[in-house]
Amino acid sequence: MPPGKPPLDAHELRVLERWIEEGLPWSSAAVPAGGRHWAFEPVRNPAPPADPSGWALGPIDRFIAAKWRENGLEPAGPADKRALLRRVYFDLTGLPPSPGDIRAFETDRSRDAYAKVVERLLASPRYGERWGRYWMDLARYADTAGDNADYPIPEIRLYRDYVIDSFNSDKPYNQFLEEQIAGDILARSGPPEKYAGRVIATGFLALAPLRDRAHGALAPDHRGHHRHHRPRRHGADLALRPLS
Repeated sequence: MPPGKPPLDAHELRVLERWIEEGLPWSSAAVPAGGRHWAFEPVRNPAPPADPSGWALGPIDRFIAAKWRENGLEPAGPADKRALLRRVYFDLTGLPPSPGDIRAFETDRSRDAYAKVVERLLASPRYGERWGRYWMDLARYADTAGDNADYPIPEIRLYRDYVIDSFNSDKPYNQFLEEQIAGDILARSGPPEKYAGRVIATGFLALAPLRDRAHGALAPDHRGHHRHHRPRRHGADLALRPLS
């Protein structure tokens, strides 16, 4: 670091470490119009405000309740069990509960009835299918190459399944990123049973259409477009999608 130049010496590394420890203060000349961006503010641990209404069940609720009071708003009443069940089903799986699921939940009087439903839905394959699609949208996933040729890519379904399986197995986010960026390199170091999955993960990089199989290299007017969008797509994905 930096690439192609001599590495930073011990003093320079210590300066960087101290800057991070101090909360990354920045020159006022670099502050955007309207103030500092929230992502560059030092991490704080504010005390949750009081909730005289008694509505809040946890510390996050108390911050929400305080903003409601500031704006003269009141919370809606509690949902009935049927509405609550539909909400969690659509949220976690994108599908409605069956009549049998509704009856079972409405007749379950245990204190952890809702928690049991949440755990069951998180363990369902439908969970990864529902939430994996948001990552695939950012990765520009499609079963065909797009543009003018739009030829099918039969093998790309393996990348789709990799994403779904990663969500369903609660794969750590850093591992999820590393496999998609450098899965072919990681695969060489084993273990053998992870070789195929790590290579398949690099389908993330292949999704950017760099060549037209039917006509060879991309036309000149397309090359600039893809050079511009490919790094922007990858950078946005990796910066904005902390998923685990």
